[in-house]
Amino acid sequence: MQIGRFTTRGRLTIPAVIRKRLKIRKGMKLVFREEDGQVIVTPLDKNYFHRLAGILGTKGEMMNGLMREKRRECEL
Repeated sequence: MQIGRFTTRGRLTIPAVIRKRLKIRKGMKLVFREEDGQVIVTPLDKNYFHRLAGILGTKGEMMNGLMREKRRECEL
């Protein structure tokens, strides 16, 4: 078990062991969601969008929009 810590500014320190295992790098975005009273943290990467494809029945339109947005962010 690894323990992180919140600062007074609401910043979370993710232990280095977990960052390395999940390949979380400086500047990478993370998705925070709550399920059954627990916080689930997921790295926001290309695979994240592929896992979401089709969940809303939009035939990939949502994923395509998210991928365009991600590409624009990378260009900046």
